[in-house]
Amino acid sequence: MIIVFPLTAIITHSDATLAEIYNNPLILINQMKGGGIIRAFNTLNYDAFFNFTASIDYVDKNGFSFGYQLLGGLLFFVPRSFWTSKPVSSGELVGDYLVNDFGFNFTNLSNPYVSEGFLNFGLIGVIIYPIILAYVLIIMLQWIKSKNHLKRIMSFYFAMHLLFFLRGDFTNGFSYYIAPLIAVVYLPNFIEYIIKNIVKR
Repeated sequence: MIIVFPLTAIITHSDATLAEIYNNPLILINQMKGGGIIRAFNTLNYDAFFNFTASIDYVDKNGFSFGYQLLGGLLFFVPRSFWTSKPVSSGELVGDYLVNDFGFNFTNLSNPYVSEGFLNFGLIGVIIYPIILAYVLIIMLQWIKSKNHLKRIMSFYFAMHLLFFLRGDFTNGFSYYIAPLIAVVYLPNFIEYIIKNIVKR
């Protein structure tokens, strides 16, 4: 991902045709001059990499949130009318920072999962967050083998949702999984429990 992907980007984003590249391979070497692989990291293909570096710069100037950003994500369902100081998503937080300090034009940024750990707890967060994710993955592997079809559906959904979740930010990734999880797995079980109690009575 660090070397091969940028190298393929040089070919796929080249203005030259395949025939021109075949006849004159020096075209690719000329395109690599002045950056090449390094320049590729500053493009939208690596926006997660860039947003992580922006998060590091944000923490350097503003300090860690010590779980405040995480709390906003976990309690996504609490309306701002009740919690007036509720934090914005981390992608928007870093986006606002880039707009105010560096003149960016938009705040709708992704914020990778590891970056969320760093924003909240520093290097400890970078270690703890993947451990928590590994534990969740173990649960999902158990669910995919479960006889409960609803759990199997949501574990398969989690596998696809993981791309969105890891790219971030945490608030959106978490809420967009938890809401379907409640609707698909826990709400039917709750309704079934109520119906069984009514029938018993």
